[in-house]
Amino acid sequence: MKIGILTYRQYPYVSANTAIGYTLGETICKRYNYDVVFIGYKQSESQKDVNKYHEIPIHFLNENIGREKHYSHIRNKLKSILGEEYFVKKEAEHLKAIVSRERIDVLISVIAPISSAFISYVAKLDIPVFLYQLDPFYNVGDVENEKLKRAFLKMLPSFNKIYTTDLLYKDYLKDSSIEKFREKMSIVQFPKIVEPASPKKNLEHEKIRLLYGGTLYRRIRNPKILLELYYKLSDKCEIVYLGKCDVEEDQELLEESGIICKGFCSQEELKEEIAEADILINIGNFVRNQLGSKLIEYIATGKPILNIYQFEECPTLDVLKKYPYKFNISVYDLYKSKDKELEMIRFIREKKGKQEKFPKIRELYQEYTPEHLAEVIVNDIKVIS
Repeated sequence: MKIGILTYRQYPYVSANTAIGYTLGETICKRYNYDVVFIGYKQSESQKDVNKYHEIPIHFLNENIGREKHYSHIRNKLKSILGEEYFVKKEAEHLKAIVSRERIDVLISVIAPISSAFISYVAKLDIPVFLYQLDPFYNVGDVENEKLKRAFLKMLPSFNKIYTTDLLYKDYLKDSSIEKFREKMSIVQFPKIVEPASPKKNLEHEKIRLLYGGTLYRRIRNPKILLELYYKLSDKCEIVYLGKCDVEEDQELLEESGIICKGFCSQEELKEEIAEADILINIGNFVRNQLGSKLIEYIATGKPILNIYQFEECPTLDVLKKYPYKFNISVYDLYKSKDKELEMIRFIREKKGKQEKFPKIRELYQEYTPEHLAEVIVNDIKVIS
């Protein structure tokens, strides 16, 4: 049995969703002795010699389309001239060729981005195709995009199974147009509960070290929240930021503030930085049907988590209920409440150095382990094949 896992970015430019696809592939490979290949897009010339990730082969959809013209920095310009449809058709042709050449038995298409689903649909493969949906794309929060919804409904019959989060599934339960496809759907969680890295350095920093990892978007996780936290804590703590803002002037603002901005890094480097932090910062999304996977990665460490939420029904609050070392504070209280600020500072001082052991975390969050997700998917593969 050979499984293909289609994601967007590939090593070394690994997004959160690609990292989840990699984790799933490696777990299936190790636990079930299935062959696995990763499929995705070249992002830059530096990937010309990349052909595997941890011994699992990588195949690129744009390998032979005219290399230099299809790297991401020029691709968007061509898209405006040739149209998105041109790229989808070309990449679907390449996907079909890879599936045939590699004798792939089942394809798992990981979204976002939605292009992975479009390409899988257009390719009209004669093998089972599973859709693994990690993010909303037509129903982001309270805003629904009718054009994308029509495209989603058109694609649904072509997928043998659809794996989605509990938050997205709740939305689908409210939608009568998706009702007939619900028997294809299974609820799964982010497979991010894996044993954390051990720190390579002495954790005795001059100041208590807080860390935030991930992209900051004005509309979803506004950088000003991190900036406000820094202003409240700068004389007692240091804040390390691993990632970038989606707006350049916001990035400049953070860099000039005193926050230690290190930019994007590899998954391995991120794990090392997390291991060396005293407190981990989570900023809940301003999107009601999307939980950031980074929170589950933080939970796996057993370290204290400072969770900043943006609305009362934020899904982070429910996920963290059973976590031993957490402090929840709303954005409103972060800006306005002196009492909450003092509570937060007390939490940081008292919980610094605390860490729950991994076996306990694994027991509490078993449904978030890669092994659980792999078992669900492999059982479905066995039924279909």
